[in-house]
Amino acid sequence: MPSFQNPVPDAEEAREAMRDLAYATRHIEHAEDTYPVLGSVTRTVEGLQQVLRQLAAWHHTARPRAASDGGDRAVGAADATAASDALTQAAEALDGVWDAVNTAWSYIGRIAWHPDTPTPPRVVDRGAGPSPRRTITGTTPPSTGDGIGM
Repeated sequence: MPSFQNPVPDAEEAREAMRDLAYATRHIEHAEDTYPVLGSVTRTVEGLQQVLRQLAAWHHTARPRAASDGGDRAVGAADATAASDALTQAAEALDGVWDAVNTAWSYIGRIAWHPDTPTPPRVVDRGAGPSPRRTITGTTPPSTGDGIGM
């Protein structure tokens, strides 16, 4: 359950959820499930971008507190700046990922899924008459020459 206050367990929970989703999507039982799954993935990419931008901003703001393991603040500040820049680049790189996933989601939303195997023809009762008036949909009954079945 997200804490909304402690990023360490929340990040671990997100990692586990993504691992579970990766496992679950190895086999999709119902084709129509791909639409909501991909919609959630699209929103996850947005969330990841936000996390990366917020971490970048945090590292930029916290530069004065940074130091190397040896206590050198100039090195720490430089590393914090480099981390901030790299996180910003990562967030920007996800723009292309988001575009592609969102485009796929749009295409999937237009798909009407049908069963893998064709359904067998169904017999339709056309009413009573001198000869059986049962036909298989998609076929025309043979003409008997008496006007029945035409």
